[in-house]
Amino acid sequence: MRPRHNFRANTAKIFALRAIGVVLLARWLDVMSQMSFALILTNVISSPLAYLYIILLFLLIIQPGVQAQVSQSFHLFPQLLRQTLYCFSLICFLFNVWLIGQFIHATGLKLALHAAADSRGWFIISPGLYIIVMSICRARVI
Repeated sequence: MRPRHNFRANTAKIFALRAIGVVLLARWLDVMSQMSFALILTNVISSPLAYLYIILLFLLIIQPGVQAQVSQSFHLFPQLLRQTLYCFSLICFLFNVWLIGQFIHATGLKLALHAAADSRGWFIISPGLYIIVMSICRARVI
């Protein structure tokens, strides 16, 4: 019974990471749909963080080299993929928290709470998604 439980947990981790990737992609496309196509291309081309974000989304959704196996209880992902996802999620998390801090500093807490309500909570939830990805991809001792 124990190996079957590990297999289910590994499959759940794969599904969770893909779901987070799809949610982040949907939110990004929703924000991008409010701009013109030329402005989107200009912003993406001029921002190195956008490239990092696109690579992170690709790795979260596609997950090259990942297979849920009973024998791999702790090291589900290839080491390079796990480290890359962890590193990119950490960078995106820090950038996200920095942007939120700058916004709160510039507008004040009351307007920041209104912005969180207007964004349907995305203002608060997005850093949490990066923390979840980092916790799934953290290194574990065998």
